[in-house]
Amino acid sequence: MADRTKRLKEAIPEVVKALEEQGIRNDKLTSTFTNLRRGINDVKRTPEQLDGVASNRKEVWEFLLVLFDKDPKYGKQILSCAWTLLDSAPWAEAFIEVEDKKRFALWNISAGK
Repeated sequence: MADRTKRLKEAIPEVVKALEEQGIRNDKLTSTFTNLRRGINDVKRTPEQLDGVASNRKEVWEFLLVLFDKDPKYGKQILSCAWTLLDSAPWAEAFIEVEDKKRFALWNISAGK
């Protein structure tokens, strides 16, 4: 089976860097999220491969929550990423450790077309 985690593994350092920077800019968030989303979408068909991506799980969740809070227009895409990550037990456990989960404010998501 091909390793479909490459882009996700490449995106994680960007996520960590974005979180470390003071006053995360929206353009930086958007480009980082695009790379992260692509990496997560790559493993949608093989979610068991997510278990092998061990680095910075909690930071990825924090990034998704920060982005959702700052820019809810990406809400549907962020929640799609969340559902994929939650298919992996280690990623679900990392989500449990994240504080202030209510930032996934589902009421902020607009109805689709």
